[in-house]
Amino acid sequence: PRVSIIASRDSLCVHPKVSSQYSGTQLNQQCQLLSATRKCAFHNHVDEFEKGNPRLIDEVFDIEDMVMVSLHAFPLSYLGHSPIRRIADDHV
Repeated sequence: PRVSIIASRDSLCVHPKVSSQYSGTQLNQQCQLLSATRKCAFHNHVDEFEKGNPRLIDEVFDIEDMVMVSLHAFPLSYLGHSPIRRIADDHV
């Protein structure tokens, strides 16, 4: 199935410091800053995970599933779900 992610960083961020100390606009800014400066270990492993887990694009996850998979199967932040977004037919 082709899917698109419709969720916020507030729902999907798994970075312990960012997700526990910030929300809304501040969380978005912190996430973008850490990602842009390569200081988010979760975001830094996106490409590695995508190559090793092709099933990512074959399954449909709800928000709770995505957070659980992010925490237990691979270290990804909100932006880590971009492989799914890149292949989606429709974007909202």
